[in-house]
Amino acid sequence: MMRTGRYKLFMTVGLAVLLIAQAVVFIAIGPEMTSGLWFLMSVVIMLAILAVGIAFVTIKKIERRIDSLPDGFSNAFMDANELIGLSSMTRTMKQETTAMILEIFEHAALQNRTVEEVTGGDLESFMEDFITAAGGDPIPLYWFSYSSLLFVGYLLMIKIYKVVRVGNFSMDHFKTETLDVGITLTYALIAYLFFPWLMIVMKKAAREQWQGLKRLYILFPFIVPIGLLSLLIGVNNEPLRSFLDQPLDVFGSPYGFVMGILVFMACILLMNYSRRKQLK
Repeated sequence: MMRTGRYKLFMTVGLAVLLIAQAVVFIAIGPEMTSGLWFLMSVVIMLAILAVGIAFVTIKKIERRIDSLPDGFSNAFMDANELIGLSSMTRTMKQETTAMILEIFEHAALQNRTVEEVTGGDLESFMEDFITAAGGDPIPLYWFSYSSLLFVGYLLMIKIYKVVRVGNFSMDHFKTETLDVGITLTYALIAYLFFPWLMIVMKKAAREQWQGLKRLYILFPFIVPIGLLSLLIGVNNEPLRSFLDQPLDVFGSPYGFVMGILVFMACILLMNYSRRKQLK
């Protein structure tokens, strides 16, 4: 777990649980969606596993160098690597910063210095200058664009699924296969509340170098999405149930769907702009 990015692994497990909860909700609400939903869920889980795999390959390339470090330095490096990975740096900047930190630790170890001497006993403060200088300290604009990207991307994905699941593809399906208020509101809260909270907790875990069972606190934010999804099943109040099940005309035409894709791309551009703004 140490070498694959322990908090990324915890997050992947949590996301898998979240997706299973989502599947239960959809199956309970619309049994006819079962087969396609499991396929959709499998794709998302595979993407999450792929992300962990990429992290594993990245660390594997420098594993010998990490293993040659004294325990204090190797543990500190893995936490530093987590902080770098959770920052808003570009991929190139993340690689360069990771290499820089590793070289600093290697030279310090050769000089028989301790990790406390190098970091001043405060890994967070030690890493702060590196991350800030590389534009990796997210500003509110970055969080907003990141959450918007997740939200719009999810709605697009669900819309695609609902349009193609009925078979005999037709442009009319964009209008007839609608989303509902409950699911849309739920995933708005997940995108704008849950994911930022999860990132904050993961950063805190890396900064404070959580050990043992305390690392499991990384799963705590998952009570939000799982609770929201469970609520969709458990609502018995008729007026509230009617409100949540009310159709919502999101991407209700091919033109609207294209506009959604453009918004998705705009979110990516906004994230890149926020990175550049951080460097100024």
